[in-house]
Amino acid sequence: MLDKDIFGKAILSAEQAARWLTIPKQPPLTAGDVQPARDYIAGYWQKLTRFHPDDDESLLGVPRPYLVPSYDETASFDYNEMYYWDSYFMVQGMLDADNRELTTGILENLLYLF
Repeated sequence: MLDKDIFGKAILSAEQAARWLTIPKQPPLTAGDVQPARDYIAGYWQKLTRFHPDDDESLLGVPRPYLVPSYDETASFDYNEMYYWDSYFMVQGMLDADNRELTTGILENLLYLF
């Protein structure tokens, strides 16, 4: 036999969970809303840029500047290698007139390695 009190509590709990999970309607984002984030990202690319035209130990030299996947000035380890997939996705995010030289250079570096 079904306990009506337990069933009622379960329904109430489900309704509360549904209200918590419902995302309230928000107005669409504007260019001005995301401009601070875009400015931060644009300034951060400079910290990720490397240029190593000559082979050095295990690092293959490439003719143009490129981006590394991460930078942390407090870390004891620093990326200096160009990684294929990271480069691909970073170039996707930088395809604009402001970054044309860097993105073209990254693509040229990838072709150079083949």
